[in-house]
Amino acid sequence: GSLEPGLEAQLVERLAQRFVLDRKAPTLEKRERCAYQEMLQQVAWTALEPLAAQEAASLLSRRWLAPVSSVETLRAFRRCLHSILSDERVLDIVELQMAAHFSRHAAGIGPGPG
Repeated sequence: GSLEPGLEAQLVERLAQRFVLDRKAPTLEKRERCAYQEMLQQVAWTALEPLAAQEAASLLSRRWLAPVSSVETLRAFRRCLHSILSDERVLDIVELQMAAHFSRHAAGIGPGPG
């Protein structure tokens, strides 16, 4: 059997919308992932102030029996943090955690944004 003209047009429109949404979804997800990656990189390079690294610098100086500045300590710490936060596995975790948060929020469960 043939479909009613209005129903057929509705069905075609829904299929077209689904096709367009399916094609856009990976691009949107990739853009989200890139945004998270950028956020993680910003965290790594702006983490802490030199003053916050003073105690660690003092401890490193005692351990290595050589003077270590808080600036050098901070620089090394930020490099380590950047290496960790640039790992694809960390990005996977962030992506999953963000999706879990917002899916709970969309379902009306848990804390909202902000």
